[in-house]
Amino acid sequence: MRLPGPVALVARADVGVGVLAFLLYANTLGAGFVYDDSRAVLRNPDVTGSSPWLSAFANDFWGTPLTQSGSHGSYRPLTVLSLRLNALLAGGAPLQDGAWGFHLGNVLLHVMASLLVLQLGRRLLTSPWAATVAALLFAAHPVHCEAVAGVVGRADLLCAVFFLLSLLAYLRYVDWRELHRCPHPASRGSVRPPPSRDLINVALDRLLHPQQPKEVASASCARCSGRGGALLGASLLAAVLATLSKEPGVTVLGVCFVYEALVQVRRGRRRAEPVRLAVLAAAAAALVASRLWAMGLRAPSFAAADNPAAHSPSVLTRTLTFLHLPVVNALLLLWPRHLSFDWSMDAVPRVASVSDPRNALTLVLYAALWRCARGAWRSLRVRHDPLDGGLAGRSRNHGPRPRRRLPCPACDPDANNNHPKVGARPCRCRRPSLRLTVSVAEAVLAALALLVLPLLPASNLFFYVGFVVAERVLYLPSIGFCLLVALGARRLLDAHPNALKSAVCITLLGLSARTVLRNLDWQDEVSLYRSAVAVNPPKAYGNLGSVLSGLNKLTEAEHAYRMALKHRPNMAEVHYNLGNLLAASEKYEASAESYRRAIKYRPTLALAYVNLGHILAKQGRVQDAGQVFRECALIPATGLKDPVAHESARTSALLHLAHLEVGVGRLAEAKQALDMALRIKPAQYESRPILKLMAEVDGHLKANQTTARRVVKQVLVEGGEVLEQAARVPTTLGTTANTDAAATPLNESRCATTDSRRLLSHS
Repeated sequence: MRLPGPVALVARADVGVGVLAFLLYANTLGAGFVYDDSRAVLRNPDVTGSSPWLSAFANDFWGTPLTQSGSHGSYRPLTVLSLRLNALLAGGAPLQDGAWGFHLGNVLLHVMASLLVLQLGRRLLTSPWAATVAALLFAAHPVHCEAVAGVVGRADLLCAVFFLLSLLAYLRYVDWRELHRCPHPASRGSVRPPPSRDLINVALDRLLHPQQPKEVASASCARCSGRGGALLGASLLAAVLATLSKEPGVTVLGVCFVYEALVQVRRGRRRAEPVRLAVLAAAAAALVASRLWAMGLRAPSFAAADNPAAHSPSVLTRTLTFLHLPVVNALLLLWPRHLSFDWSMDAVPRVASVSDPRNALTLVLYAALWRCARGAWRSLRVRHDPLDGGLAGRSRNHGPRPRRRLPCPACDPDANNNHPKVGARPCRCRRPSLRLTVSVAEAVLAALALLVLPLLPASNLFFYVGFVVAERVLYLPSIGFCLLVALGARRLLDAHPNALKSAVCITLLGLSARTVLRNLDWQDEVSLYRSAVAVNPPKAYGNLGSVLSGLNKLTEAEHAYRMALKHRPNMAEVHYNLGNLLAASEKYEASAESYRRAIKYRPTLALAYVNLGHILAKQGRVQDAGQVFRECALIPATGLKDPVAHESARTSALLHLAHLEVGVGRLAEAKQALDMALRIKPAQYESRPILKLMAEVDGHLKANQTTARRVVKQVLVEGGEVLEQAARVPTTLGTTANTDAAATPLNESRCATTDSRRLLSHS
């Protein structure tokens, strides 16, 4: 059967938006795991399945317990469980080979989000053309590439889907509450609540059903009241799920608060119900309090390189910089020419003076937002018509009233006897759904709320976060941006229809082409880091050198490391990676110097201690190597972002130290080091080398217990005194007391350390 014209147009819009959203990101299905994907997926026990699934509710997004001081504080258990589901669907295959499943999940979530934006546009914009433009713009915008093409962007995608579901459910709840009239007749067994005092419902019932008593016409049965409660409950449940996907999901209650306030303004002062606003505010406060309680009522700490402005001692610099950051975000939405996987360090220079010309852009942006919000708010003073929720007056700021469809004879209560009765045949007409007409001013204010509120948690204006600008956090605010652009285009459509439609098509084509090309940068890490050299050269060169080193392109990798240190000399990870590269080239002196610089700029970088001690041992400087290993073993894990990697490095240092002690005949000290290694080693660490060496040490101690004297001092706490004491202790091991015996196990045990290349990541 052929669909009617409007239905066919709606179906084509849905299919068109969904197909465009899928095709634009189809080239990401062949991409691998890049950047933060390694730690969030491949090395996250909550995703790989090596930990119970309930641990996702006790750990942060990266698999670190929230109670640890070094936790990132990102509580997103629903996102972690969705990634774990992807890992389960891989069927036991290595996750590195199943990246396409994770990317497919991201693309499908983006398609779903684009379709929900289309539904939201139809609800708020009251123009099918404007709603379609907003959805197409959202589906094609290149600023979404990081969220869709990167696997860790799953948090933003899942949060956006539940965010939109919550908002749409609340809009439907308001429509039901304000316009629904109970169609069920009163019966003996029915239970009705007291008569409604809602004047809109009373007026509608009096007009359409004047023959019914007032109390019956305005009453609502338990079935209708239950549906309204179900819609409200669904909205609140989706808000909770959005918050469990990512922290900005809680702002959906703020958007619902703004829309509810607009409805209360429409009702007027006498019929306003502020208790509904209080319910939304209480729900938002409960979610925020639960979120703070989950992370132990403390704020996470971030490195100065991730957010330099937050660590600036000048209040003026912090204030001007954070006020300017929304301008950078707005430029990314308006002109997404320069995109980067990371905007930390000096990618956005700090605004340190009032005379900085960028302050003018800051004033322009806030003035534009204020003028837009103020103009929309002033236009709401026009009195509303309670019959259809529209305006009584037809000002130029508001669209026409919605058309009313005539009922068919089967359901028309005023039909005469020439037509069949209602029960003779079913109703086949398409009744219009009950919807409040949203004026242009209300749509503008709702779109501004969608633009501003989801960005507030990442704005650094209320609390500091681990970045200054991030494209992935613009996924939610871009919904409001797309709605505002569509509203502006609809305003100009009547004046310049052909020119405007051509401009919209050209814009969508340009954005689509930029999106497809940007997705190619996310295919692999080399392309991703090369694409960011112009925006963030130190971090891009540092990560590029690490990847090239893994590909055995040592010359190019060394050049990348040198370029990174040229832009920012105090990068400990780059010095560490350069030391690894020089050690592989047997340039031991230069390698040791790089490790020392890494330790200088980050004294808690345990892997630098391990590799420095390894180099010193290979050079025959056993005593110096032992001292370095002891220092590494004493580094606490407090406040570190990756405590598992840190404890693995400490365990490796203790294992190396035990080999050195065995090599010089100090078996008691070796036994102490091995005991401590077994106590602190993480679950992922391979314990076989430790147990093997411990068995050998125990065997020698038992065989020589009559002649070997124990050293009871703590070797790791008083390392220097123990060395002097142990030098005076006679040994009977004979062949084991030589440097070659100590060097060989070091090479063997080095495989127990974590990955030697360290990427400079968001986390």
